Amino acid sequence: MTKHRKRKIKPFRILFLLACLAAAILIPVNFYLDARLNSMERSDPIQADEAGVSSEAASQIKKYPVTNIAVFGMDHDGDSSDSSMDRSDAIKILSINTLTNSIKVTSVQRDTLVWIPDPVNDFSKWNHAYWWGGPQLALKTLNMNLDLDITEYISVSFEAVEALVESIGGIDVSLSQEEVWAIIYDRGVALEDRGAGVYHLNGKQALAYARIRSIDDDYARMERQNNVIKAVASSLKSLGIGDIENAAKNVLPYIETNITNGEIKRMAVTALLSNVDKTKSYQLPENGMDDVATILSYGGYSPLYKLKSYSDMIRNLHAFIYGDRNYQVSSQALEIEQKIYTTFYW
Repeated sequence: MTKHRKRKIKPFRILFLLACLAAAILIPVNFYLDARLNSMERSDPIQADEAGVSSEAASQIKKYPVTNIAVFGMDHDGDSSDSSMDRSDAIKILSINTLTNSIKVTSVQRDTLVWIPDPVNDFSKWNHAYWWGGPQLALKTLNMNLDLDITEYISVSFEAVEALVESIGGIDVSLSQEEVWAIIYDRGVALEDRGAGVYHLNGKQALAYARIRSIDDDYARMERQNNVIKAVASSLKSLGIGDIENAAKNVLPYIETNITNGEIKRMAVTALLSNVDKTKSYQLPENGMDDVATILSYGGYSPLYKLKSYSDMIRNLHAFIYGDRNYQVSSQALEIEQKIYTTFYW
């Protein structure tokens, strides 16, 4: 009687079968994701030298596993079909730590007096850089004034914010009585006045809330923008795949970026692994109006806030993003600071 010996399956064959199974699942998904992501408007990559990255700054921050991305909230000029002529009404720096899977968000005060480099070569406020030179000049201005290494950006129109909030069924936000009145009377958006408390806002209401500027200052406005971002991120984590896919379909056509699909997918994994409730927020300058030395009018624009110390602004920012409390400000940034103090000595 012939004995039948059990045939052993070699380990490498098991691995091969698993790899084939993974490919059969992931390749179609990958193609689908790429098709969705390709609905965004794309622009060319921007190199570090084109983005005004200082070699001194780069040498100090390259050791950190952090990717900085500029996020511009665009106020579109209805008289122009060219989105590069938009003002960046909101400016955020998204700092993604790939080692700790953590995310930090810095809000940049748009009326701060800064140096806008070539081809403008003049002083103005942050949000004019995008208006005068598109995303490349906006990145160059951020890098040269803050000693950063940003080469990637995302430009989001306000229509995208409204569409996203609508797609996820609204967001819950705590409103003060003054904010409720501002949404209704200043922004002209319908909202039931129930006094101060938590409101479930639709897309139009959420956008009106994020753009309130009449009841306080731009620093409080930046915080409201962050509240919307956190509420959206929290809602997305609780949605099913179908709902997220529908939100992406509605929003992506309103977005412009130079980030590759592969990088976006890697960032999405980090976002999913991160704890949204522990996302750290920061405003620039750190202490708001307490860091302002003088309010100026220049070039026909006002207000422009000249800071007490641009060097301190840079050091504080690097301490927040990288945890580096011994950062040495680059000679490029120091030269810009000196140029500001020499020109605007009062």
